[in-house]
Amino acid sequence: MSHATRLLHGSIILLLTLRAATLNAQPACTLCGSYYLEGVMETASGFNVKADSSFEFFFSSGALDRYGSGRWEMLISEKKDTLLAFTAHEDKGTALKMLKSERRLLRQSTLQVQHINQLLNSYFIFVGFEGRDSAYSFCNPEGEAVLEGDSFDSLQVIFELCPDHRLSIYPEKANNYFEVDAEPWLFEIFFKRFYLLLRDETLLGKHPMLDGNFVYRKN
Repeated sequence: MSHATRLLHGSIILLLTLRAATLNAQPACTLCGSYYLEGVMETASGFNVKADSSFEFFFSSGALDRYGSGRWEMLISEKKDTLLAFTAHEDKGTALKMLKSERRLLRQSTLQVQHINQLLNSYFIFVGFEGRDSAYSFCNPEGEAVLEGDSFDSLQVIFELCPDHRLSIYPEKANNYFEVDAEPWLFEIFFKRFYLLLRDETLLGKHPMLDGNFVYRKN
């Protein structure tokens, strides 16, 4: 082996040794892992906290499955508590969209859902507001809901399984017929600085879909 070859070989070994030492010196993400919701019957939910500062959220209860993802960051409160803040990569807004709005010669307001999954039709609610009064109607299996009257100040379309996704309608030109559809992200949750307290092997705090305070225990 020539002198130049020995130098090159030695340089490669030195670089590999330095790289290994650098990787070994990086602190492990001791808080990372899967945290599962405790104490809620027939419900599976939790957060998967990853070392690359991303997270995944899951929720399953009966026939309802919802999900979310984004970035997490660790914060220290004024009380010296450790908090994890969860924020979606992108908030795509409401998953309900207007397809058609027009005036029809009927003394009623009509909603027609044009969703590809017709099994979801009966979970859509049509609500009308006029002053302090309101009226509502569930869609039938064909995706149609009718409210008596056509002079509402505003209307809302709510998807009962995901009430955080709703469409507000302010009728223009006295329109009283509306067709709506749902975006592919209908079951996605968009986190906006959702905080949980980190303590030992648990996360403590709210749930994005349930009322109350909860414990998420690390697996």
